[in-house]
Amino acid sequence: MAELSRVLHGRAGPGFRAIVAVAGLFAVIAAAPPQAISPPPGSPERTAVLDALRPAGEAEHGLKVRFLVHSLRIVQGPDALFAYASVEPANGEFDRGDYILQKRGHWRVIWSVVGGGSSTCRDLSAYYLGAIRHLTKHGLEPDTLAPALSREHRRLSACDLDENEPGDMGPAI
Repeated sequence: MAELSRVLHGRAGPGFRAIVAVAGLFAVIAAAPPQAISPPPGSPERTAVLDALRPAGEAEHGLKVRFLVHSLRIVQGPDALFAYASVEPANGEFDRGDYILQKRGHWRVIWSVVGGGSSTCRDLSAYYLGAIRHLTKHGLEPDTLAPALSREHRRLSACDLDENEPGDMGPAI
């Protein structure tokens, strides 16, 4: 307590001030928001994320979809890993899509918007908001994982709510 009094009154020794400075640095680092990483091609984590995107029955039909990866980001949340992938199949087996995945044991798609269909702005806006809320609930800044998520939600919220936009929605979060 006496040392704390000396600190508060500017009379602490240099050793104690150094300890306080290092503790403050650790507090800043611990409070820093999670950063996104992009696993390199061929890495086990990248392969696991892309495998989770493969269509059901791919092996049964003798297919091996190769993806063109436009963006792949992974962020560690407090209780799970999350990934955002913007991909399209190299040979056009299905439409390009944006996916959010969550890993608890294994990767699974929790949110997606793929081309080829259409939904109203109202429905898509609510769907984007669901993703934003889910990521926020899990301690993530949504745009750290999926950089255009908030911007696209704002754009969809501003358009005629009954107007159709391209995109089919995936699973409900």
